[in-house]
Amino acid sequence: MITYEEVHEWMALINLAILVSLLMLIGLSIFLQRKKKFVWHGNTMLVVMIIVSLLTVAHMGPSLISAVLEALRGFDIVAITGIIHSIIGAVTLSLGVWLVGVWAYGSGETSFCASRKKLMWKILTLWLTSLGIGIVYYVLHISLG
Repeated sequence: MITYEEVHEWMALINLAILVSLLMLIGLSIFLQRKKKFVWHGNTMLVVMIIVSLLTVAHMGPSLISAVLEALRGFDIVAITGIIHSIIGAVTLSLGVWLVGVWAYGSGETSFCASRKKLMWKILTLWLTSLGIGIVYYVLHISLG
């Protein structure tokens, strides 16, 4: 019989593979932006945000609940790392959804992007930080349980 822990581990590996693929998609999006293909850049980032949102609901949200419950039982470095990862990830997701949403449902103009370029780089930096901490969380979870 397959246990919850086994499913959780499989989902974590699949999640990591998808997120690394999304990193490549973000690279493509940056390339498109540099080629002044702003609509394609925005659409690519919209796809990234939709996929990350779905992953958050399907796996990362329930993982946060588990990490919080573990942390409430006592100090647990693995759970604390998971919570930190989740907080940074939630902030990043919120900013990204806001930015892409305002662009998609707003004017869709290139002037919108140009004025928020620094914010886009900050969101990307936060996302990479969250991804890095997520990898550390996964390694700690596997090695320390």
